[in-house]
Amino acid sequence: MSRQFRPTAEQKQFVEVLVAANFSTEQIAQSLGIDAKTLRANFGHELTHGASTYEARMIGSLLQSALGGNVSAARELERKIGERTGNSKKGKLSPKALADLVAHTAHIGTSWEDVMSRHHARKD
Repeated sequence: MSRQFRPTAEQKQFVEVLVAANFSTEQIAQSLGIDAKTLRANFGHELTHGASTYEARMIGSLLQSALGGNVSAARELERKIGERTGNSKKGKLSPKALADLVAHTAHIGTSWEDVMSRHHARKD
């Protein structure tokens, strides 16, 4: 009796990354030690949507880092959004404007969010 293949969450995420990196179905199957038919049967969603899922996850991660004050992440997020919108040169923030944006949003997602939101609301 043959053993049923059951993909793990880690394998599904790995397939998404390989799809985003433009690996072929055969290369992905080989890296997992399975045949292409088993890959298609068990990772259909990841093969179809893996690249967009991976990119969305990375953009979310960049956003969290940028909101936490990471200027490099904010610049990379700006570049990625510019690429996706075809707007890589237009609307580019100056280093000072980018630093101001990060400084004014650094509290988001922290214990200071409620306090600073009330503070900013009073200033308006």
